[in-house]
Amino acid sequence: MNDNNAKPVSALGQTRRRPKDWRQVAAGWSMIGTSEAIRGIVETIIQIAPTQINVLITGESGSGKEVVARAVHSESTRSEEPFFALNVSALNEGILESELFGHEKGAFTDAVHEREGLFEAAGGGTVFLDEIGDISKPTQVRLLRVLEEREYTPVGGNTARTTEARVIAATNRDLEEAVEHDEFREDVYWRLKGFEIHIPPLRERKEDIPQLIDHFVEQFCIRHNRTVPTIDMAVADEFVRYDWPGNIRELRNVVEGMLALSDGDIVGVDALPASFTGNANARNRLPATLPRDGETSDWRLLFRALLELKTEVQDLRGEVARLSEGRWAGSAPRVERETFDHFGVPVDAEMVELSPNPPDRDGVATDGSENRYGAPFTVKEMESRLIQQTLKDVSGNRRKAAERLGMGERTLYRKLKEYGLRG
Repeated sequence: MNDNNAKPVSALGQTRRRPKDWRQVAAGWSMIGTSEAIRGIVETIIQIAPTQINVLITGESGSGKEVVARAVHSESTRSEEPFFALNVSALNEGILESELFGHEKGAFTDAVHEREGLFEAAGGGTVFLDEIGDISKPTQVRLLRVLEEREYTPVGGNTARTTEARVIAATNRDLEEAVEHDEFREDVYWRLKGFEIHIPPLRERKEDIPQLIDHFVEQFCIRHNRTVPTIDMAVADEFVRYDWPGNIRELRNVVEGMLALSDGDIVGVDALPASFTGNANARNRLPATLPRDGETSDWRLLFRALLELKTEVQDLRGEVARLSEGRWAGSAPRVERETFDHFGVPVDAEMVELSPNPPDRDGVATDGSENRYGAPFTVKEMESRLIQQTLKDVSGNRRKAAERLGMGERTLYRKLKEYGLRG
């Protein structure tokens, strides 16, 4: 006798899970879009979420890594357990370890009470560690014990505790490159990368932009209790041409800025930020919208970097001109370089030593040693010397050197290879 209500059984005698439609999962977690990229990510989430494997989510800043992490947790067997998210780059080493592992009373000056960490509070839930590439080597060692042995010891404690929490990590850094440069432990990297989900930047899935616009417009209008306006198709065309270096976060900020400045029934191209006008190749354009309170703005950070780069180039050009004219005064010239805060506002100037042993016009240093650069110097040669001197000043610490030079770490790595320098 056949039982028509019997559940399908696999070859291993286990009940099969009813397959889920990827569109329903995507809609449930505001993963907006119908591109192949979004579909692939959602289908991957459906497959790996019920497993116990650790997940590493990679992608540019603003691409939606935490949304993916929450979706993995929601679709897992841990969905009824807590989900904790922590941006590890925002905390120093001591506070971070206390947040993760807890601490005993008296472990440090302000530890007046015992405190449980996230790995204890999460129980059998999920701990999401954002910007994992920024944690220190000692904290990586402690995290490795959690990943391998499911054990940890609170700060100031002597007794090991166990955790059943799943770890999902995210980063916008190239961790393989960080491992190669001995900035991230290889064993931690492979433990975190039980399975990797890569989120492509918005510029690689522009077919999702119209749906994202509709989503953010609806969100904004519900939040501010206003009628949903019509978005001119010309606006959508401009959005598709734009390259979105800040990804979905930037798109949301631009949409909200336009709606905040527009009170009509139709939002047209006149509401677009000035940076959109007349330039389709917008990879380096900066949308003139303000971030929401408490939120980091990618375009402001990019603006700062551009201003600092411009200042560096001007400094180098000035030095090349002085070198060409033979205007060495017998001691290292000092170039005043303005630095800027996150909003592009100049702050106190700092003085940067360019060379402790300047050459003369014949390519010979003032102490008689040979100048391998020759004379006059080029901008690249001056930049090479500046990088060498900065690395020397910070005892070879590439991260500190990159900060002093006003460039990203990846840019510094590329220049070290380009100039054949050792960090």
